[in-house]
Amino acid sequence: MMDGEELYRQYRGKVLAYIRARVANEQDAEDLCSTVFMKAWAKLPDFDGQRSSVSTWLFSIAHNAVIDHYRARRPTAELDESLPTPEPDMELEALAQALEALPERERDVIVLHYYHGLTLKEVAAHMRLAYSTVKLCHSRTLERLGQMLAPEATG
Repeated sequence: MMDGEELYRQYRGKVLAYIRARVANEQDAEDLCSTVFMKAWAKLPDFDGQRSSVSTWLFSIAHNAVIDHYRARRPTAELDESLPTPEPDMELEALAQALEALPERERDVIVLHYYHGLTLKEVAAHMRLAYSTVKLCHSRTLERLGQMLAPEATG
């Protein structure tokens, strides 16, 4: 296994080219390249050459660094602090009660997807379920929640 310095010398140009193709700002690309090699250096003792090649491992780190770069730069809106605090909403109360009435797995799919913002693929990985199972559960649970919250169901 190569050491961190050899890894850097051998792959820096390739990793930087990969990042430059995905990030327009040159300084950001350089910073990301440095981040990739710092992460690789820190994880080098855990690298298993039988699971993947060094280049696959490095480009995986680079890919994730680019994704993190764009996630961190998502536009955000500032909330006006002078807005009044809303009173408890009856619809939200009904939704909370409906969620509590769901079986745990169905509730977890909804909460992970809508509250935590995970994609259905991420929910599937998190719950260790097949993606198709989570998609079906999500669809059926939304249908069930719609029935539970329909005006005729509450009155």
